[in-house]
Amino acid sequence: MEQQNPEWPGSLQIVYVLTNAAMPGLIKIGMTRGNEAALRTSQLYTTGVPLPFECAYECAVPNAAEVERALHVAFAPFRINPNREFFRMEPNQAIAILRLLHARPTAVVTQELEANTPLVDKEAAQREEDEAQLRRARRPRFDYIALGLPIGTVLTYKDGTRTCMVAGPRTVEVDGEVCSLTQLTRRVMGLADDYPLQPSPHWLHGDRTLKEIYDEFYGDLPEGEVASGGTIAALKAHATRAQQAASEAETESEKSELLKKADGYLQRVREMTTGLES
Repeated sequence: MEQQNPEWPGSLQIVYVLTNAAMPGLIKIGMTRGNEAALRTSQLYTTGVPLPFECAYECAVPNAAEVERALHVAFAPFRINPNREFFRMEPNQAIAILRLLHARPTAVVTQELEANTPLVDKEAAQREEDEAQLRRARRPRFDYIALGLPIGTVLTYKDGTRTCMVAGPRTVEVDGEVCSLTQLTRRVMGLADDYPLQPSPHWLHGDRTLKEIYDEFYGDLPEGEVASGGTIAALKAHATRAQQAASEAETESEKSELLKKADGYLQRVREMTTGLES
């Protein structure tokens, strides 16, 4: 007969938020019951998943299926596949909603994940997380102007309900008020003023998120080059690449377009340099 921890009754219903170091920017929102937690967590870490999951938050609710379904509906714009429970968003966004339920935090899923994950896999996950934090620390701060989003550029919240306008290198304007995008995002999401949040995945320019624009700008440049010279070094590197591509262009129109792009990068360098000197 199956032995149950007396603190984990079979009727205990749990909603959880999981992260995985091999899937940056994604979370998994799911549910389980106390007597199913061991089986559920063992199913998560399969041969198709390179690193184990970690539980960012879990809580006991009387109606886990309803809560899970409501979260899936609320975060539908961030869902990457309607048949999977994965969402491209920060874990804090889902956790904030669960905390509003005043549900009792649990440790069932956390303990089962711990028990079912071999030590070597835990160490691999920790190394990946450490390296990811180091990469994030090396990257320059978000600068709208440097990324080609000049003052006056309109940004749209991912669900289409709100817009704001770029007001400066690191500020936006909404309803006549200038603030940071982090402050505005907290306000839109109903979060506390000191709640930790990364706003770039939640705002769009055209059909791309600000995070995608940032990652595209810095992603294919050598880390050491960006770390040592910051945004100005990245702009110069992009200008050089555009100039090299222009020298190999097959048509005059293609060459002209690439040189125009290179000039745009260098113009941003001049603007930023002037700003630093003034």
